Amino acid sequence: MSDKINGQILPPTQNDFDVIIDKGDVNEKERLYNSATHQGGTVKSKGQQHAGPADEQQFDPQNKLSHELHAIVGLDRYPNYLSRWSRPGYENDIDSLERKLKQRLNQIQQQKADLIARKVAATKIFKGLMIEETNGSREWSNFLNRPTNWDDVKENILHPQASKIIFESSFFKANRDVTVDNVLEGKVNVHLNEALLEDWIDQEMFDVYSFPLLSDEFCKSLRFIMNKFLGVAKNKEYSHLKLGRGVIDLDVIGMGWVTDLIFELVIKPISRHLFRESETQGELDFRHGYITGYTAGPKTKQSGLRNRLVPHTDDSEITLNIGLGDKFNGGDVRFWGLRGTSREGKFVDEFGPIPGTALLHSGRHLHEVSPVLDGDRYAFKCGHDHGVGQDPPHVHAVGLIDERTSDVFVIPNGIEVEI
Repeated sequence: MSDKINGQILPPTQNDFDVIIDKGDVNEKERLYNSATHQGGTVKSKGQQHAGPADEQQFDPQNKLSHELHAIVGLDRYPNYLSRWSRPGYENDIDSLERKLKQRLNQIQQQKADLIARKVAATKIFKGLMIEETNGSREWSNFLNRPTNWDDVKENILHPQASKIIFESSFFKANRDVTVDNVLEGKVNVHLNEALLEDWIDQEMFDVYSFPLLSDEFCKSLRFIMNKFLGVAKNKEYSHLKLGRGVIDLDVIGMGWVTDLIFELVIKPISRHLFRESETQGELDFRHGYITGYTAGPKTKQSGLRNRLVPHTDDSEITLNIGLGDKFNGGDVRFWGLRGTSREGKFVDEFGPIPGTALLHSGRHLHEVSPVLDGDRYAFKCGHDHGVGQDPPHVHAVGLIDERTSDVFVIPNGIEVEI
């Protein structure tokens, strides 16, 4: 960094770690990788020594994510970006970058193939479940099909209180010709009266709300489906696809209508009232729903269910978490403060899952699932965002608990830490 003596700014020295930019033009920033004049090593945070040999500064996209990302940004931002790599030996750097990007492409192609294979297998499993009789009845298999009218929704899916609040709203009274398909396909924007919502929704803490949403029978059916699916998915035929890892994506198994119904009928209209100023920066237009589970003994069961979930924030603006019940102890949702506020990392409160009751909160609210002490705990979770294809205003993160103070330190995703 340049020094200032008697009001005069002295030129930078070779010992400085700041980048020298010729003519003040950022487009002429000198690339320092493999530079013979750059003798320093890695730059540490304040209070630490500059350390490391010069070769640690060589361009290494194979092992350093920051180098890979820097090159990708350069390719996106500047025309003929690689023409800047003109010093002797830079051909090796270009070759290294090319190899890394080919590896990334192979990674994308492999994950795409895996996703398709899992979807095909899941479809096969559920086709089998659709024709299987349980206790001499096929009533449960009818549950897999999307509802065709609002009576189905009121009687078989929604909690009675939720049904009352939703269908007594002025929107449905004024639009009696709106069909279930209209809502599922997002062809109409449902609006719910704020006065009615006050009788339905409880605020548990800042940016965390609860309300009864799903009927007991519907929760039971979702639990049943997860158990049946995991029971088949752990068979040898499907073991290589890792379908039985304790998470069922409803879109993958052909039940995305459940996610669509909750998203269009409940989450979008409610979020306009609850998160209009604090979280959402536009109309929510993306959702991802799945069923997950936790168990008291994941190491002794073949279900793939976890015992707990560490403190983290969600990769979504708004998160919905609905308890699906079953007999269990523990598994509370503990909140550790909203990121970007003075309460970040401080324990706020906890919420014990209630079958059919939805917990709606900001995705940047640091939270965890405490260990399940007995039994199996199931939940339907759904993340919601706006501006699909745009840069999201949220960052996924995990947290580390300081056992001495019980504080949680937030670690953004992608940052490596030593524990």
